[in-house]
Amino acid sequence: MEQKNIYIRVDASRDMGSGHVIRCLTLADELRKTGHQVEFICRQLNGDLINMIQDKGFYVHTLTKTNTTDLPLVTQHSHWLQVSWEQDAEEVKSIVKHKRVDWLIIDHYAIDVNWEKVLRPYVKRIMIIDDLADREHDGDLLLDQNYYTDQDTRYLQLVPESCQTLLGPSYALLRDEFRMSPPYIREKLSRILVFMGGSDPTNETRKVIEGFLQLNPQSIKLDVVIGKLNLYTETLQKLCEPYSNIRCFTHIDYISELMLNADLAFGAAGSTTWERCSLGLPSAVMTVARNQESLIQHIASTGSILNLGRASENSSKQIASVIESFLKKPELLTDMSRHCLELVDVNGVKKVVEKMNQLDQSSKERG
Repeated sequence: MEQKNIYIRVDASRDMGSGHVIRCLTLADELRKTGHQVEFICRQLNGDLINMIQDKGFYVHTLTKTNTTDLPLVTQHSHWLQVSWEQDAEEVKSIVKHKRVDWLIIDHYAIDVNWEKVLRPYVKRIMIIDDLADREHDGDLLLDQNYYTDQDTRYLQLVPESCQTLLGPSYALLRDEFRMSPPYIREKLSRILVFMGGSDPTNETRKVIEGFLQLNPQSIKLDVVIGKLNLYTETLQKLCEPYSNIRCFTHIDYISELMLNADLAFGAAGSTTWERCSLGLPSAVMTVARNQESLIQHIASTGSILNLGRASENSSKQIASVIESFLKKPELLTDMSRHCLELVDVNGVKKVVEKMNQLDQSSKERG
């Protein structure tokens, strides 16, 4: 297979979290394994994870940090770029215009059709990774790994007719570690996992720990995972320290092992939803952003997660009540576990790369 040159435009920050970069790294790893050259383009932001991408062996073209304010709101998340879309597009253009770019992959809520049209003359194909379906795109391939009951129609008016779409969790970007161990159906509650994402800006992790302690179930263990961008690491560690049935983990690279050992998870909406589902792990999910609410309602309708609603409206007392309900009715865990496994394909990332290769091959045959 001919080696392709692939560039990924993605950012992480304390505001937007780490999920976009994490899933792009998963895709980049699979592309590299199939013989392609992958480089990243990221802006320097607080919590940008550029060092982590470099540690994985990928070259990162860094866009300069800026303190621009009062940006025009072209998309709902325009401010995440920290510069105008025009400036961002020009900076990326200056990186790619003298290179052969077979694919430009974009995973950024602040980027839309305007930005993409600027780059279109300098790249062979554009792939969009999105969840929101709230803006138009100019792409050849669009991936939305999330579950919506109307997923087949969400992007009809937002992408060109020629754009192919990969929709739903059968295309979830799951790392190799989630294929290594066979999942299983949970039957009783003995270990709980809490991981509220890379940053957890509102410290929902503390709320779950305090709910667990209110119930004080001696027979149950709690594993607390603190993300790389979490500002409350020290206080959370101190909170957990006195209790022998609570373990605290920071900066780990074996989350799948902890998920596999758990019977119930408390988590945030986002990519980790599909990681938990792929291992048959039932989860109680809180939303911390408005754009997550519809998604979580749709997933909850499948019976694979419990929707706790907005994080701001949950209390430690309610967390304790949720734990108690699963202790009293373990059959709820079993039902959720089954639904989880029906929802996700652990080989999703391989299918995405296969589709990219097919598009390359078909365009080669045409001309």
